[in-house]
Amino acid sequence: MWIEVRDELNRIVMDGDTRVSRCLGVIDCNPAGGSFTDPNLAQGTGWAVAIPIEAYSGWDVLATAKVQGTTVTYTYSKKRCRLLWGTY
Repeated sequence: MWIEVRDELNRIVMDGDTRVSRCLGVIDCNPAGGSFTDPNLAQGTGWAVAIPIEAYSGWDVLATAKVQGTTVTYTYSKKRCRLLWGTY
């Protein structure tokens, strides 16, 4: 059986090949960087992103984030940022 979800114009918006992402959490980053574990990351392929929440220039150091197993690690940032993580 194949699933397809269509919009009001009958265009496919999601089907059996679509990966649906799930956000597991959001925190305000510690400026020094850090890491934590979330056992829910074992339920799929993990992703994480650090998003600046204040103005910045091209010269500012911004946080980066990565997932390894069930651990999320993020780096030092000169600007306040918010960290989102989840699975797909």
